[in-house]
Amino acid sequence: MKMNSKFYKLSIVLMLFIFLLCPVNVFAVKEIGGEPGSFLNMGQGARALGMGGAFVGLADDVSAVWWNPAGLTQLERMEITTLYAPLWESTHYNFLGYAHPTVNWGTFGVGLVQIDSKGFKKRVNIDDTPTDFNVVQQAFFLSYGNKFLEKISTGLSFKMVNQKITSYSDVEFGIDGSAFYRSLDKKLTLGINLKNIMAPRLKLDITPDTYPVIAKMGGSYTFYSLFPALKDKLSLCFEMDYSLFSQYFITSLGVEYWMLPLFAVRLGKDKNDDITFGFGCVYNDIQLDYALANHELGLNHRFSLTYRFGYLGEAKYSEQAIKKKINEYYLRGVNYYDAGKYSQALSEWEKALIWNPADKKIQERIDKTNKQLEAIVQNKLLEERIEKAYAFYEDGSFVESLEQWQGVAKLDPANERAKEYIEKINSMLGKEDKQIYLEREKEKEILTIADYLAKGQGYYKKAKYKKAINQWQKILDVKPEHLQAQRKISQAENKIKEAIKDHFNKGVEFYNSKQTSEAIRELKLVLYYEENHEEAKQYLNKAQDEAREIRKKVNQKQINRLYYQAADLYLKGRYQESVDILNQLLSLDPANENALKLLDKVQSVMEVLSKK
Repeated sequence: MKMNSKFYKLSIVLMLFIFLLCPVNVFAVKEIGGEPGSFLNMGQGARALGMGGAFVGLADDVSAVWWNPAGLTQLERMEITTLYAPLWESTHYNFLGYAHPTVNWGTFGVGLVQIDSKGFKKRVNIDDTPTDFNVVQQAFFLSYGNKFLEKISTGLSFKMVNQKITSYSDVEFGIDGSAFYRSLDKKLTLGINLKNIMAPRLKLDITPDTYPVIAKMGGSYTFYSLFPALKDKLSLCFEMDYSLFSQYFITSLGVEYWMLPLFAVRLGKDKNDDITFGFGCVYNDIQLDYALANHELGLNHRFSLTYRFGYLGEAKYSEQAIKKKINEYYLRGVNYYDAGKYSQALSEWEKALIWNPADKKIQERIDKTNKQLEAIVQNKLLEERIEKAYAFYEDGSFVESLEQWQGVAKLDPANERAKEYIEKINSMLGKEDKQIYLEREKEKEILTIADYLAKGQGYYKKAKYKKAINQWQKILDVKPEHLQAQRKISQAENKIKEAIKDHFNKGVEFYNSKQTSEAIRELKLVLYYEENHEEAKQYLNKAQDEAREIRKKVNQKQINRLYYQAADLYLKGRYQESVDILNQLLSLDPANENALKLLDKVQSVMEVLSKK
């Protein structure tokens, strides 16, 4: 079944690639070309250009300063990039960009685009000796993006455009405006960029050139973990551009496939209906991208180098900031506790404990308060039963009173009043009343057994076999000869044996394929079911030793930042994003206990929500 599923997914990917290679662009109407400022429509970044330039709806790197400033809000690290594209006839196209995300003030970016052509010759009179000159066009961008809703961002780019031909030159200014949507699971993104809403108007001689308004609209959809072992990601992108100058729509399409995630391949069809190809690779904080386009003038190569540094969360998740956050949760919990609101107090302290699971002070408060809550609930039940027991006794309903006193005795075996009244009522009951009491006790036993059966079956369906056995064992404590409970316990024990074998095999497979964090999780599940499974212990020890070796090579500040980021996302209800960050953390520190515990917690919540 798994092989069929993988083959099906792979077939989809291949068909999409073949579709992109199809020579007919059914969406394109007419190419935009020859319009003022066309050098600014060539696109930035070899990554985006390898995808046919279908990037306005993805815009998740520093090149967003040009593609879609609103997309800059996706960045969590500072980024600087360069693009070098040798064109034809001594013409070169270059881009330099930088983006700087902040915790509270959005993301700022700058970019410089330049295209220069050399080797032109001029002369004023026909008999003059020709002199060389260059044609240079430049644009400087100052971009900004910020979120104003959880899923929606807006952005602006202020640009200064300069054009120089021989002794003629001019400088003008313009503004682009953009918006961006990203779903909480990060799968669907949509973007729009209105270029030249305030249009540059350059005048080199007599007739000025006004840059046209261009609407760039697009989107992307990302599939995560098509093949989980590869930790892969597939993004499908499209874009439609509309220019008031040409008054025609043109489209571009692109695909990007990341593996591990260290290497990417890209394919696209650009606005000129040319096929593009590209790849990218990442090493530590450096990313190298290459794109190739098959133009009618020949092959066109584009190269980009990107460097990422720092983290958006460095201030937000600093040691001081985390201590402050924990203290806020703790103090709110204390206020609730002092007001007698124990459940709310527990909720606040559990949030604090997520930030720092090793905080013994908070854990002690939680344990103490849980015991107090249990005592409060028990005392309330005792009071209610005692009150009912007295009322039934006063009304002469001795059977009902005896039932209540029996309940009091179960909750508090040392309760002298319960013992006294049970003895007194038993001596008062006639034969008929005793028979009624016994029949009622039998009915309650049947209902109790039915409740244990149902609860156990619920756990069994969720593959929580130990909890299922615990419920069914309660039936045998009441009625040892109960055959159905015996059979169900036997079924659950067989399932546990199968689970032990399955988790052990997976753990060994993960260990042999160097997927250390997955191996540790599977082997711990084996030991959860069977504490003395020697082989699982041996493999777990070896996996943890390897994890410790991996941890030595990792920056602990980066691990802490990733954990705090995942905790923050979890508390905000952004569960899939939290899982993604935790998986990233575990790839760096496979045995991180805090991350493993939080991952289990997040996945449990997601499982519950998926069934609602």
